[in-house]
Amino acid sequence: MNFADDVFISYAHLDNQAFVEGQAGWISRFDRALKIRLGQLLGREPRIWRDPKLQGNDYFADTLVERLPGVAALVAVLSPRYANSDWCRREMSTFLEVADAGSGSRIGNKSRLFKVIKTPLPLERHPPEVESLLGYEFFCVDSETGRAQELDQTYGQEMQARYWQKLDDLAYDLADLLQVLADHGTQAPLAGVSKGNVYLAETSSDLQPQREAIRRDLLHQGYRVLPDRAPPSWLASDWDAFVQQQLAACQLSIHLIGSEYGIVPEGTQSSIVALQYELS
Repeated sequence: MNFADDVFISYAHLDNQAFVEGQAGWISRFDRALKIRLGQLLGREPRIWRDPKLQGNDYFADTLVERLPGVAALVAVLSPRYANSDWCRREMSTFLEVADAGSGSRIGNKSRLFKVIKTPLPLERHPPEVESLLGYEFFCVDSETGRAQELDQTYGQEMQARYWQKLDDLAYDLADLLQVLADHGTQAPLAGVSKGNVYLAETSSDLQPQREAIRRDLLHQGYRVLPDRAPPSWLASDWDAFVQQQLAACQLSIHLIGSEYGIVPEGTQSSIVALQYELS
C-alpha cells in the first residue's frame, strides 16, 4: 500500500508547552525521538507530521481533512486536555472514518490507531475509539505517594531509561505495522506473520517493569502477545470471559507472581493475578 505519510501525531497544544521558555516542549521532543528511532528500524527517513496548532482559535482546517486519508497510522497523545479538546477528538474520529472507508482501521490484528498516554487519565475519559487499546503509558506512579510522574528525556537516569523503553516499544510496533502494510497490502492474508500467540498475564504493580520487559522481548522475537486489548469492563464475569477467550487463542501462558496481591475486579474477592492463574 502507498501512503503519503507514515505517522500523524494528534495532540493537545497545551501538552507541548515547555516549563522553561525557549526549550522544546514534550511533544516536540517526542516527535524528534520517534522520528529517529522509527527511521533506524525502517532503514529510511519516516514521514511523520503533526499540526503545530499555533493559534488558540484554530478551526478544523480543510487541508487536514484532505491529508488524513494518506496517513498510515495515527498516534494519539492522550491527556486531560486531549480528552477535553473537540479539535483532537475530531482528528481521531476523522482519521478512523477515512480509514474505514478505505483500507480499514485494522490490518489483520493490528490497529492503525496508537494510544500514547502522556498524563494519567481514567479509562472512562478515554475517547471511545481507543478505550479497547492497551496503549503506551509514558508515566509512572510512585508506590508511596500514589502520584503519577510523566516520563521524560530529561528527568533522572531511571525516568530517562523508562522513557526510551516506552518509545522503543512504540517505534517497534509502528515499524511492524508499516512493514505489514508495505508487504501485504489489505487483500493479502496475514497468516504466518507471528510465530505464535503467547498469553502474558497482567501483573500486580510491583512486577509491571518485568512484565513489560518480557512482552518487549516476545514481540521482538516475532510472537503475538495477548491480551492485545483492554477487557470490556472490570466486572468479574466480564473479566473471566475475556481472559478465557484470550487464553484459548494461545499456545503458552506466562504468569509473574510478586509480593503484591493485585487489582480485584468487581464481584469477586480474587485478584486479577489469581484469576488468570486459575483460569489458565
